[in-house]
Amino acid sequence: MKKKIIVGLVIIIVIVLSIVIFTNLKKDNNVTKIGIIQFAKHSSLDDCYKGIIDGLTEGGYINGKNVEIDYKNAFGEQQNSDLIAQNMVQKKYDIIFTIATPAAMSAYSAAKETDVPVVFTAVTDPVSAGIAESIEQPGLGVTGTSDVIDYNQQLQMIRDFMPNTKKIGILYTISEPNAVSNLDTITRISDKYNFEIISLGITNASEISNGAQTLIGKGAECFCLLTDNNMADNLSTLLHITDSKKIPVFARDNTQVDEGCIATLAINYYELGKDTANMGVKILTRESKVNDLPIEIIDEYDVIYNEEKCLDFNIKIPEKYKNK
Repeated sequence: MKKKIIVGLVIIIVIVLSIVIFTNLKKDNNVTKIGIIQFAKHSSLDDCYKGIIDGLTEGGYINGKNVEIDYKNAFGEQQNSDLIAQNMVQKKYDIIFTIATPAAMSAYSAAKETDVPVVFTAVTDPVSAGIAESIEQPGLGVTGTSDVIDYNQQLQMIRDFMPNTKKIGILYTISEPNAVSNLDTITRISDKYNFEIISLGITNASEISNGAQTLIGKGAECFCLLTDNNMADNLSTLLHITDSKKIPVFARDNTQVDEGCIATLAINYYELGKDTANMGVKILTRESKVNDLPIEIIDEYDVIYNEEKCLDFNIKIPEKYKNK
């Protein structure tokens, strides 16, 4: 009799454990898994990440409740970015968000022969980067939001602040497609604003200081930053040189103005991140397919300037930008 009771208890325990394991497995299989790859750690990209999280939350995708969000930062290393993307694809995440062009390229490469959708933000020229066939019809399993700015407006702003300047110095990282694309655009249109662009390609942060001094030696009267993660991460190195020579630097985003640049045509990267999340929500809810969503391009900018730095450099703030 005792033996039958023990056997019965064992059977009950096995059944209960089986139910628990099955329930947990089923629950795990039903949880939406979202990957986020941020290429580097700096303020604009951080704002994109915050925007993505808040946008997902507003769309009903709450981390730890009905989704699992796996956030990884590559800290500016392409190999890290590639490995992170490969791991997320192998785990068959439901969607991968990427922040900055190198991260988008990593995710595209890892996911291109799978059905894992990729949604990027802070990518200036996705077509040149090879992750989209066109802005209107990306077509490669990848879409997102671009942070490209109108360099006509950027050069006009620089001209307004520095009416007598002739030469603009540009340091850019040769391995970053955004920077190369930006340089091509700004060089092509610079004649319209009576500017000469003198540029120098670098490979890493250790070359910024010497590079800046080289361009100053060639007559650079100001510097203009492009969409360049390496330069953004190491802006203080550039400013250390330019500040000592009283040479202004025009920024790529508003956070760089806070760090000591003169002015910028500003993009709200937090809102850009939220827009990106909204695109992702449409894909997750199957309202849209990734290849059916055109790449969104921001078209509203604010001119942000550092009044204290302008006074220090004896730069007159144009009337049309005051009190904005």
